[in-house]
Amino acid sequence: MRHAWSCLLLVLLLSTPAVAARKPNPFLVQAKVHYQGLEYEKCLRRLEQAARWKLKSTRAEQVDIELYSGLCAFNLGNEEEARKSFSVALELDPKVELPPYSSPRLVAFFDALAQRTTPAEDTEEETAQAEPPVATPPPAAPSPTPPPVQDTPRQVELQPAAPPEQPLLTQAPPAPKSKKLLFPVLLSGTSAVAAGGAVYFGLQARSEEEKANDRDTFYEDSLARRDDARQNAKLANVALGVAATAAVGALLSYVLQ
Repeated sequence: MRHAWSCLLLVLLLSTPAVAARKPNPFLVQAKVHYQGLEYEKCLRRLEQAARWKLKSTRAEQVDIELYSGLCAFNLGNEEEARKSFSVALELDPKVELPPYSSPRLVAFFDALAQRTTPAEDTEEETAQAEPPVATPPPAAPSPTPPPVQDTPRQVELQPAAPPEQPLLTQAPPAPKSKKLLFPVLLSGTSAVAAGGAVYFGLQARSEEEKANDRDTFYEDSLARRDDARQNAKLANVALGVAATAAVGALLSYVLQ
């Protein structure tokens, strides 16, 4: 029993926490909320913060930053800035689309910019189709096959095969040893408890993040809730790493016994 607890402690000390899941850009999320509320100036300020976020934004987030910058600039009457932002978004993702229920004037403005980026692809397809087919050389004439060689008949002596040797049963095979399941059971229980803790702290982190991104939450409370969300996320990662390590240890201890 003492040896089992020592091995369990060693496994827990060697376990490494799982890599924390990457969080979305919080300023981009707030900017989208302001855009839905028709608060375009606040949306632009949040987009500027999203572009300077300490963590590097993904390509999809960069496309959304440029797209919503163009939307806000267009709704504020600045079509030149809107054209620049839409052009950058189309360069990053030519298949980007406007949010649903956009005005017809905005759709026409965006479609006019989107059509300017497609002629290069159309010309490449047209030149590929206009290229003449390459003439293939005629197939070479088949070489004459040599005449078949006639084999002379050979005499084959048929002999009966020797009967297989029967193994001598000297003693009965040893009975399989029963495996001790105490250590695998302990590790399996540890894995289950750690997995439950990972789920709990993960849900807490997600709840705190949603409250922090709520538009009705004050800025100081939002910062505090973000810190709580980060702490819960770290605990969830540690619990997840312990659960995975304990599960692997249970499997190995059961197989190696």
